[in-house]
Formats: sequence, structure tokens, C-alpha cells
Amino acid sequence: MYRIKQSLAFIIILGILTISFFAGCSEKNTSIQPQSNHPKLDIQIHLHPLPAKVLQKNELFITSTKTEDQSLQNAEVTITLSMLGMNHGKIIVPVEKKDGGFLGIITPTMTGEWIADIHIVKDGRTNAIPYTFEAVP
Repeated sequence: MYRIKQSLAFIIILGILTISFFAGCSEKNTSIQPQSNHPKLDIQIHLHPLPAKVLQKNELFITSTKTEDQSLQNAEVTITLSMLGMNHGKIIVPVEKKDGGFLGIITPTMTGEWIADIHIVKDGRTNAIPYTFEAVP
């Protein structure tokens, strides 16, 4: 009888955790269309797939909007990922130079609204760009 109670308690807890995981813990689950252009820097931000998939690798690619533009050539880019409206901390995303731009592989851990804070350092100046996106199961 004790073993049955333990199993039942485990199943209930597992069910609650599963529901919490798929529901996310953000206050609202509305679709957000990412801002893809940043006019001040002439850059474009691409997220693939869109919307981002939870617990999967998603590519965040930052490029110049002008093919002849060398504005990102000597730049340094950092990305931190956090969930909007939550206090779960920030995830530092490794960034690599690729195909004339910068690539970060992001893995959202929950459904809901996320923000990638992109910092571009060039010629001693830092530009911070918030990029908001939705993560779905």
C-alpha cells in the first residue's frame, strides 16, 4: 500500500511539472514578432526557426543590411538570453563569426517571451539591442 501511495505521488508531481513546463511561467503567452532591423547600425537579426523551439538549438544570426558594408568586420558581439517578466537570471550565449556576421545558438528552456540582449562593440562604442521573441514547444 505504501508503494502505491509513493507511485501515485510521483505521478501527480510529474504531471504538475509537465503542465508547468508546457505552460511556461510567463504572465502571458502571446506571439511576438521580432524586430529584424536596427536602423542605427544597419544590421539585421535573423532567428531560425521562427518561432524559436523550446529545448532545441535555434540560430540567432546578426548581419549587416548592406552587402558591401564592413561595419561588423571589426566588431565584437555578445548575447545574453533571459525570459521577460521572470527573474531566472541570464544565459550567456557563445557567439562565433560566420559568413560575414555573427552566429549565436540559443536554447530557450521554457515556453513564453524571451529577450536576447545583443551588445555590439566597435571602435570603443557599445550598442545594446534588445531582440524579443517567442519560444514554443
